[in-house]
Amino acid sequence: MDSPAPWTLRGHAYVCALAMPDAPRRQQGGTAEALGPATGRLGVVMFVDYQRSEVGPYRELLFMPGPCRFPDGRRRWSIGRIYVSSEDSARNGNRNWGLDKRVASFQVERTRHGESVTVRYQDRDIAGLTLKRRGPAL
Repeated sequence: MDSPAPWTLRGHAYVCALAMPDAPRRQQGGTAEALGPATGRLGVVMFVDYQRSEVGPYRELLFMPGPCRFPDGRRRWSIGRIYVSSEDSARNGNRNWGLDKRVASFQVERTRHGESVTVRYQDRDIAGLTLKRRGPAL
């Protein structure tokens, strides 16, 4: 399925800020080489469960390793690695926005206060998250 940008997405997400040592944050960053390494010590992980999109429902695990130096000299956050549960999302995301979306399997168990999420890529677990609702809902 081909689905050009823009997309209108509906779903829910968890956003987690992480203080991480430089080596693993940069190693796992996944941002474009032209941006150079991420700076600072803060990274962001997002788990998103899209119920509706132009490519159907899918799940996503996204990592932003920190602000990067863009060609104009300013520091901005950039998306690094993205794992999705849908081949259509991966193919169209790669084509439409140049994002490195990779297809992974997601196991999600809803709990009373949140969700338990396991993401598996190339036959190994790459993330195990226990997520609880806190803060504002947008």
